[in-house]
Amino acid sequence: MAGSYIEMFEETYYPPAFLHLFQKTKEAIEKEQEEIQEMIGKGLNSYLELLQKLQKEEILPSISEITISFLFTSYYLKQPVFQLDCYGAGGQVLRDSFLTEYIQADWLTRYIEEFQEELLEQAKKNRLGRFIRKAEMQVLGLRAVRSLLSYFSGYMKYWIPDNIDKKKLRKLQKEENFFITFGEYKDWQKPVLARLPEVDIFNCDMDTSLLFRTFRGIYYEKKSFINLNLNFGVFKDCIFQNCEIRGCKMNDCLFENCKFEDVIIEQGENIAGSYANCHFDKVKFEKVIFSDSGKEEKLEVYKNTEFYHCHFQHMEWNECDLSDSTLSFCEIEEIQMKECKTLNSDFASFSVAQEQEKKEEE
Repeated sequence: MAGSYIEMFEETYYPPAFLHLFQKTKEAIEKEQEEIQEMIGKGLNSYLELLQKLQKEEILPSISEITISFLFTSYYLKQPVFQLDCYGAGGQVLRDSFLTEYIQADWLTRYIEEFQEELLEQAKKNRLGRFIRKAEMQVLGLRAVRSLLSYFSGYMKYWIPDNIDKKKLRKLQKEENFFITFGEYKDWQKPVLARLPEVDIFNCDMDTSLLFRTFRGIYYEKKSFINLNLNFGVFKDCIFQNCEIRGCKMNDCLFENCKFEDVIIEQGENIAGSYANCHFDKVKFEKVIFSDSGKEEKLEVYKNTEFYHCHFQHMEWNECDLSDSTLSFCEIEEIQMKECKTLNSDFASFSVAQEQEKKEEE
């Protein structure tokens, strides 16, 4: 009997209470994100300094992985922290952490008690107080924290790279495959930064992951990129000439000083892409998604796609979702847009102008 009441309570009252908690937490994090990023960056960079010191003293070997993990024991103690650990060759599967430090995480759990009080109030109001007790509130509180952690882990893929000291990271002795990951202690972890050896997209094993790879100064001519997962990739000083890019995932990719000429990019995802100092000539984007605005369930956090100091000429955009995309200091000589979504986008003015021209011709 009690179990059915608890189940009913969770199904009815948990979702709206969690939504309120989520919105309040998100608003606070976005308002204070500069301070939060500074705190995380300071803690991580201090940790890198300690690791370098131990390596100079030949106490510490090369590092393959640094994990940033939320400790649920710290949540129960009402002193929430992220635990920093590092591992040598083989990672945490084969070795224990060489050094442990902590970063405060109170911004993540700040409103959990209010959330639990809201649920208790609902229980009393609906005469369910004798079934919904303190132990149940602990379970629901933990469930809420895990959901918040999962969602806001998406912020870390931007916060960590933006706030880590690149010089300290370079000086750190690392294994050939090096990752910084974020997640739960001894549970799931998401990579948020990686330093991996360069690979040849068209001359590597089928099981070679292309995520987080860097490609420098490569001339791609008459190449077909088909159904590749290139998420988190970095392309610097690359040339794409007479190429086709179809069905590829290029979310959170950076293209810097790249040239695209006679290229077709079709039916792929390029959410949160960054294009800096790139040149586009006779390029067609067909049914490419640059924004997550059309997704009903937003399980990942993405920034806006941005084009910075880019040059466009003889461009076509057909049935693309360019919502929220930005153009900064770009030169545009000729651009054609057909049935594109441009809500809150700097492309909106081009789309509206061409729709107006079409009506006038009719």
